[in-house]
Amino acid sequence: MKEYSFYDRETGLFAAGCFGTNDEASLALNTPAGHVAAEGRFDHLSQRVDVAATALAADGEGPVVVAYQPPAPPDDELRTWAWDGESKRWREQPTLEALRNAARAPLLAKLQEMDAALIRPAGEIAQAQALGEPVPAGALAKLQSLNGAKAVIRQQLAAITASQSPEELNSIDLTE
Repeated sequence: MKEYSFYDRETGLFAAGCFGTNDEASLALNTPAGHVAAEGRFDHLSQRVDVAATALAADGEGPVVVAYQPPAPPDDELRTWAWDGESKRWREQPTLEALRNAARAPLLAKLQEMDAALIRPAGEIAQAQALGEPVPAGALAKLQSLNGAKAVIRQQLAAITASQSPEELNSIDLTE
């Protein structure tokens, strides 16, 4: 069975996928309007037909297929795109904001854990104060320790937000 790819007769861009058949009538019925069937499997994301060169080529030689780099996808706040010549594809590149978000995520998760851990010592302290009893030393020490650790994380978050480059971001000490 022969495989066929279809390309737009005006732009030379290949359509995605291919069609297999040994029947010329079936090929004609399955060729999309405005397209030409080319024998073979071609990559629509890295190849196209040079329509002008194909028109000048001798009949029966088939289309002149050339390398093609499609337009890059649009950049957004979290990613840009870089052409990878080896794979012949656009590859996503994180922006500084995306890298900052990735660096913040584990710190924000730690803050949530610490906030949950504050409930018990804060409750013990509040109960003692409400009853006019002395504040439990263990609860106070735990509360102070958690608040100190949270202050360190907030400083790290501020440094992440202030970073101006991936290198600067990578230099931030995120150890406790």
